[in-house]
Amino acid sequence: MSSPIWTADALSSELRPWRGMGWRLVEAQHRVATLPLVDTLEEQELLERLIEETEPPVP
Repeated sequence: MSSPIWTADALSSELRPWRGMGWRLVEAQHRVATLPLVDTLEEQELLERLIEETEPPVP
């Protein structure tokens, strides 16, 4: 894996004032990815909960 280029020094040298409205878009593919594995929405909800509960903690 390459080394990160977003160091504090690199970012501070690029700092510029910004005015405006920002939007954050998030793609939620997890619903689509698990739906074909089950027969009902209730089963999908259960599967999603099981997946969430068994995920390792974020470092």
